[in-house]
Amino acid sequence: MRTPPGVARHYRGWPAQSSSAIQGLALFVFLSSLLTLPWAYRFTGMLLVSLAAMAVLVRRSLPRDAESLAWVAMLALFGCQLVLDAGRSGPPLARYSVPSLPWWPWLGLLLLLAWRARPPSLYWWWRGITLGAVLSGLKALYDRLIEDERRAGDLINAIPFGNLSLVLGVLSLVWWLDNVSEGRRGLFLWWAALGAVMGLLGSLLSGTRGGWLTLPLVMLVLVLRHGRRARLYWSTLTPRRRFAIRMTATLAIGVATLVALPRLLALAEDIVLLWRQGAVDTNAGLRWHLWGIAGDAFVARPLWGWGEDGLVAWLETLVVAGRLPEGMAGIGFQLHSDVLDTAARRGLAGVALLLLFYGIPLASFVRRLDHGDGQCRVLALSGALIVVMYAGFGLTQTMFRDPHTFSAYLVMCTACFALLRTRG
Repeated sequence: MRTPPGVARHYRGWPAQSSSAIQGLALFVFLSSLLTLPWAYRFTGMLLVSLAAMAVLVRRSLPRDAESLAWVAMLALFGCQLVLDAGRSGPPLARYSVPSLPWWPWLGLLLLLAWRARPPSLYWWWRGITLGAVLSGLKALYDRLIEDERRAGDLINAIPFGNLSLVLGVLSLVWWLDNVSEGRRGLFLWWAALGAVMGLLGSLLSGTRGGWLTLPLVMLVLVLRHGRRARLYWSTLTPRRRFAIRMTATLAIGVATLVALPRLLALAEDIVLLWRQGAVDTNAGLRWHLWGIAGDAFVARPLWGWGEDGLVAWLETLVVAGRLPEGMAGIGFQLHSDVLDTAARRGLAGVALLLLFYGIPLASFVRRLDHGDGQCRVLALSGALIVVMYAGFGLTQTMFRDPHTFSAYLVMCTACFALLRTRG
């Protein structure tokens, strides 16, 4: 008996729909567990890659459009330079890093090839973002109030924890603003608001001051994108609701200021000591000193850099000479700046590829900010903010030498792009 065409199409489409749902669930677990289960990113990341590999083998289709090919070239070139650099002088060294890290852009490329044809579910993307933000805030509260730690997130390192908490919180805020401006209602609206608050709280309790430098730019972008619609929404509120929102905002800003103030005052003291006495034994002073050393290393070998082992050997001589603290080995001899660290290790060639690693995703997202589809606009804004915030974080920290921040960048940017591709 012949199968009706509609039924045949249904059963042909079922494996693809099932694959999309499974990959969406894996993405949800990756995003939600990234900051609370320190080793979960390895298992969930391998699950994502395994599912992507199966999808690529089944479909066997390669991108042909210029934009997708630019992403493929960007990931392949960035991966090549990391692998070649590791091949000439060994893998990255760090207490919080892994030897396989140079291969990760290739795994991101595999995700891109799989997701461009069948991306994960948008439902799981937003739920993973918001749950991850909520859990990061709860983890930060537990670390500070129960464990009595000085900074939250030390289990994976307070700086990556704080920066990723901030990213998840900002993305939750973007989703909340989009829903409010479009007049949507539901429990998910409160969940998104909670995610925004808890993500920002996680960043504050981590004391990661370098990440806070990105907040003024983020707020400016959000005001430019949602300011007009926010004013319209405000005009529809009753006086009682306006008063409640004002009081809540005032309380939130006051608490945030009280939490952040000790770290900001310590930073001001470090800067004064650096300016007046040239003190480099403080957090700010050490960073300034490391940036100067990175500049010296780049000037000595500007084209291809020193490589991993070469730079480590040179820095070790500076430690012996007393120009650097002995604790440099504990932070993997990283120079606290993505651009300067890359310039010292891989020279101009590495810096050019790093700029592509930021620039190509940013260009893809920015060109869709005024798209006719609302879901496309909010995804484009989310992707653009991810790149901008990572570039800002990279001014004072090496984000692409840490497995949590590196894997998050690859997965979030690739997922945003794949979801955008299905909408135009």
